[in-house]
Amino acid sequence: LEIPAVQACLQLIAGTVSSLPICLYETTENGDVKKVPDDPRLHLLNSDTGDTLTSVQFWRALIEDYYLGKGGYAFINQAWEEILSIHYVDEQHVSFLTNTDPIFKDYKILVDGKAYEGFRFLKILRKTKDGWKSASLIDENGTLLNVAYNTMVYERNLVARGGNKRGFLQ
Repeated sequence: LEIPAVQACLQLIAGTVSSLPICLYETTENGDVKKVPDDPRLHLLNSDTGDTLTSVQFWRALIEDYYLGKGGYAFINQAWEEILSIHYVDEQHVSFLTNTDPIFKDYKILVDGKAYEGFRFLKILRKTKDGWKSASLIDENGTLLNVAYNTMVYERNLVARGGNKRGFLQ
């Protein structure tokens, strides 16, 4: 996030996503699709997550983890079929316990070592191949981001020593 272009793009995307209302739709018996107006889940996703984060902060954090980490994760706190709250979980606290079967994949999500079933989480994943973790922009573009960052640091140090951005000392 120290690269201004990366930070600006991420803030634009996160700001847009966090300000858009989430709607739920259902298919009726005759095959029509209609908007669901009064579902308690809409309040959790659009207004009050039931956590310390507002819905805007919640979505911004999920989007940042989606692009820069191993995915966006939120714990779904529920009692029976009623969802009580949704709690953002920083991806740095998330790890996985997986089986080795490439066909019948199965996993548990570990949060600071405590195991939970995967279905207890809202997961926002980018380019996943296993259904539990993402490929981040940093993983995919590490060399490009390193070059951009090192160029920025080099120019800053050069200007601080009295040079200009063309590499000449004044």
